[in-house]
This record gives sequence, structure tokens and C-alpha cells, in this order.
Amino acid sequence: MAAATTLLDPTQRLAAALRACARRVPKRLHLTAAERRTLCVAAAAGAAFAVAYRGAAAALDALTRRAAADDDGDDASSASGDEAGARLSLVYDVAVGDRVVADVPHKSVRIGDVGQVVALVAGRRGDAGRARVDFGGGALYNYVVGQQCHRAPLVEGRDDVVLGDKVVDAASGGSGVVVGLAPGDGEVWVSDGHRRFRAHATHLAHAPLAGGLAKGDQVVACAGFERVEVGDPGAVVGPCSSPNLDAFESRVLVDFGAKGRYSYTRAQLAFADLEATFAKEDRVVATAAVGARVQPGDRGVVKGADALRGGLVVDFGDTRVATAPAAALAHAPLVPGHDVRKNDVIRAKVDYEDVSVGDLGVVLGPCDRAMPGRDLRVCVLWRRTRAKNNWQPGKHVELAAPR
Repeated sequence: MAAATTLLDPTQRLAAALRACARRVPKRLHLTAAERRTLCVAAAAGAAFAVAYRGAAAALDALTRRAAADDDGDDASSASGDEAGARLSLVYDVAVGDRVVADVPHKSVRIGDVGQVVALVAGRRGDAGRARVDFGGGALYNYVVGQQCHRAPLVEGRDDVVLGDKVVDAASGGSGVVVGLAPGDGEVWVSDGHRRFRAHATHLAHAPLAGGLAKGDQVVACAGFERVEVGDPGAVVGPCSSPNLDAFESRVLVDFGAKGRYSYTRAQLAFADLEATFAKEDRVVATAAVGARVQPGDRGVVKGADALRGGLVVDFGDTRVATAPAAALAHAPLVPGHDVRKNDVIRAKVDYEDVSVGDLGVVLGPCDRAMPGRDLRVCVLWRRTRAKNNWQPGKHVELAAPR
């Protein structure tokens, strides 16, 4: 009989179980056979619902505990490659054993403390996730790489060179990504995607990132976000660290000091003045001779500050790169046919978005994005709206006062 029962299909088994259940209903209830079967069906459905409810509740509780652990930094687990984001830069894609430096304080951890990654915490909704970092002395916390900590330097003397940095080797002219520590003293391995070569860290310069910005560039916020306000100074510290952001590829991570680290687009930033009123990428004209090859009237572009000798590094073209004192430079006109220069106050001649005719703004420099008629436009920060966009002198804007 037992053997025969095992051959029944699921429907037959259910019918047999209901008949057995019906026989167990007390006869004193005076129910018909049909009513007994109905009662058994209802009881079975109720039991199934109870089991399903308890299972669902347990699963939801587990998910809630995991979410809370991720938010509070109490649960370390393995982060999958998909969750970490396929486009995440090596600068932020840390592994167990990597050393990182804290950029925000937390309990006993202070800015600058060095810790070791002991586990990875999976991200959610496209977030990059966190690193479980042991800072010693029982300080074990989950930190977001990029926003809350960064990779420790590979060699002494170059605190700004870490694994994953895009660099240019001044000695060989080669460029690529830093992929490891080389055997030579102070040397690192750089890969251009086809081969890798050794380069001394002191010879490396940071290659351009999104929008022509580079790690180490001093910038000013032209858009507010959370605690960051328009005009706040910051420094570019790497590529975008949040793969879930829109325009991910066109952002860079900016350190605004005590106000935090955020990924900004080039349109939301302006270069900060390096010396006097001159900033990187400013168009300038020499007002005095600079060395033997630069004469008054020669025009160039500021490439940065000379940290060793002081002054500004200016590219005057024809391989004439010279360090010039700020006193030997003036801002050059930005577009042909108009004497509009950086820091000029201009007036809107047309309405555009929130800007109205008559609004006053300050010229930040040449057009800062790819668009039609780029060479004929200047970048303007408007006083009333705090908006930043690009306008055409003569057609869209005019000088507020004669030069």
C-alpha cells in the first residue's frame, strides 16, 4: 500500500490527504462529507499562508539588517565586480590588503590616519560600495574610497601618486596609468594599455582627466551642492568616484576641505587664481620680455604655477614654454574682434534661461565646453542667478562699462 501511494501524482496525493483529513473531523460537529472536505481545504490554505508569511517576514528582516549594517558600517561582505561598477577607476577599486588614508574623521580616526583594507562592503543601486578599514587600536570602520579615504602613496616624496593615477613621464614622454611599484628606488610601473614601463615618481605629471582638468588643479565651485557654495575653493583629487552619477565620464572628484568631496563636471567648476588674477588656461599677453625668446606682445596660455622658482608657467607656442612673473603678464582678449578679457564685467543683451536682459556677470575666461561657435564665446558667471554659461560678445553680451 505504501509503495502504491508513492506512485500517485500530486493531484491524487492532495485528494487522498483531504479525504484523510475529513475522516479526522469530529463526528459530533454533524458535518456532511462535502463540508468536512471544505473545512480541510480552508485549514490547509491557512497553514500555507502562515508558513509563507513567516518566511517572507524572516527574509525582510534579514534584508533590513543588511541594509542597516551597510549604512552604519557594521557588516563586511564581498562586493561583486558588477556592484563595484565596471567603469570604476583603479584609483578607487581597492582590494583586501591595500592601504588607504582617511580624509574624514570618525570617532578615534583622524584625517591622515593610515589603515589597511580588510574586507569589502557591497554597494547598492550602482554605488561603488565601501572598504572595511582597520586603522589599528580597534578602529575598524567602513569608508567610501574617494569621498572618505584615498589610496596611500606608493613612494615617498610624491604623496599625490597612487595606484590608478593617469600620468605623463617627463623623462620619456610616455603616458599611461600607474599600475604598481617597480623594483627601483622611487620607481613605479606605468601601463599604456599595450606595454608597461618603469618611471621615477619624481618625473611624473598628472595627465588630463575629464574636461581637461587634472589631479592637483586648484578650482572654484560654480554650482552649489549640499554644504558647498558658489565660490568655494577646492582641489581636483581624481576622476569621478561614483559610477551611479549621471555624466559619470565627464566628472572629476573635488576636495572642498571641511565641506566634503564631491564629483563635479567641468561646467560646474572654474580654475582658481594661482598668482595675482591668473589661473590655469588663462590667455595672456607678455607686457615685458621673459627670457631671451619671449618679447612684449607675445601671447600665451598659462599652464600652471612654477612651484620651485615661483611665477607662472606659460606656453607661448613654438616650444617656447617659460616661467614668467605675474607682473610681466596681462590678460589677453578672448575672442576675435572684441576686447573682452577675463574679469571684465559684462551685461546681458538677451534673455536666456534665468538670465534676463540687463543682468550683470563676470567673465571667467574662454568658452569652457564643446559647442557651436566655441571660439566666439566667453564663459560668464552671472551675479544674480549664480548661473555659469557661455555667451557671444557683441551678440549676447556687452561690456558694462568702456575699458
